[in-house]
Amino acid sequence: MLNISIKNTNMDLTLDQQNYVKSKMQNAQKYIGDGDASLFYEVEMDTSAHSGDIYRAEARMQIGHDSFYAEAKGSTIESAMDQVKDKFFRELRRSKTKKSNAFIKGAQRIKKMLRGE
Repeated sequence: MLNISIKNTNMDLTLDQQNYVKSKMQNAQKYIGDGDASLFYEVEMDTSAHSGDIYRAEARMQIGHDSFYAEAKGSTIESAMDQVKDKFFRELRRSKTKKSNAFIKGAQRIKKMLRGE
């Protein structure tokens, strides 16, 4: 089960924006499997900047000993949310690929040992 906590700083998120975050980040469940995890999502409006990238979004999640983090800035709140989602899932996929490649390499070594090579 994935628990999503949303924190907003210097702004108010509408219910639609909160649902948008939850729907986009709920896909992380397939990388977690059957275990439980908490995802901390923060959205902030930079009050020192008056134009350009004034919205910042970040996502943090810890699964066992692995922790994942992504941060992005954008000129609109939705663009920052989309960028952080893309970066976050890229990091999750990279971790999953590394683990599966390590498993395959280990299995190949055992197979070679059993053959006597």
